[in-house]
Amino acid sequence: KDEGNYIFIAPTVPEDFYNEARNQANCLAGYVGRFAKGDDIIMFMRDKEQPEVSLVTIEIVGDTITQALRRSNRNPLFEQVQALKKFAKKFKLKYREPGEYEGL
Repeated sequence: KDEGNYIFIAPTVPEDFYNEARNQANCLAGYVGRFAKGDDIIMFMRDKEQPEVSLVTIEIVGDTITQALRRSNRNPLFEQVQALKKFAKKFKLKYREPGEYEGL
């Protein structure tokens, strides 16, 4: 699952959620139960060159990317949004772009 300079990784164990929540300073740890029940799909967007570094946390519900946020719940950068759009198209997901981009 690769879009340009980015890769998309699915968490596999609860620790993945806790580490991402800590690195992103977000509330992802609260999603473990919803993920375990199959209500949500969570993906982590990473730079291909540094896959261990958190960039964007993605929530997918049904056929829609409902959230894609960087550290402290900030909108993704423009180039990250472009990769998200490609990812969404590849997997036939809807993606609503953020109102404002950072880094332009």
